[in-house]
Amino acid sequence: MSIDKSYTISSDNKKKNAKIIIYIFVALEFVLYISFIYLDFSKNNSSLSSAIKYISILICLLFVFFPVKKRSNLENTSIYDSKDILLLRLALTFTFISDYFLLFTSEIIAGLLSFILVQLLYLVRIYNWKLDASLISISKNPLYLYFLPNIVITILILIPSFIFLKNINLDIMLTITLVAFYFISLIINSISVLKISLKTRSKRAIIFAIGLFLFVLCDINVGLFNLTYYIPINPFLYKKIHDITSVSMWLFYLPSQVLISLSKYTQKS
Repeated sequence: MSIDKSYTISSDNKKKNAKIIIYIFVALEFVLYISFIYLDFSKNNSSLSSAIKYISILICLLFVFFPVKKRSNLENTSIYDSKDILLLRLALTFTFISDYFLLFTSEIIAGLLSFILVQLLYLVRIYNWKLDASLISISKNPLYLYFLPNIVITILILIPSFIFLKNINLDIMLTITLVAFYFISLIINSISVLKISLKTRSKRAIIFAIGLFLFVLCDINVGLFNLTYYIPINPFLYKKIHDITSVSMWLFYLPSQVLISLSKYTQKS
């Protein structure tokens, strides 16, 4: 009985410590969030705003690398748990790399390639969740088949697009191709994890699904922001779209990364 009681106390302490870490993480991110939103709305010191944004993503990265409490054999565990945290850490690492390119450089291609790796890692993560929940089997649903829809849909969208957009240079063509593949991968991942959350009612899946949904909203604003550079529109409308989307991107983006980071905890209920 004494062993059971000491285990219970130890387990309770670990849960309390985990909650404290989460509260500190969320509080820090909230302060940074309010700071750069204020700077963006007031249009003061864009360099400082970018630095704060990057620090907020660094904190997400550090949070997912913070050791996760191991569950006991008495709890519902899975062979995929250790893989899951590894995939999440890799994804946040590439997110951190992507944001460096997109915030501080003009290397859009490098940023896109890194973000594509993020979505492919999330695809593998979601695939493992489906296996773990017995929604699919490896024999009938090998991993490589899960990459095919991303490729096929991208090709089907790009063929008519390139026919319509004649005389575009190779750099723009490459950018459009990468953007299309990335965004389609994000949409497919968002739909897949939403289905998992509805079927399993897993808190982890629900948090991840909301995070990816906010990610989609962020990228819609990114698309609108950049579209104004390529499509001639009324100057007044251009200014409105530019002003709204330049703020809205990170309005959705940081909350998405915070929620994705919080999905590191491996409880399924």
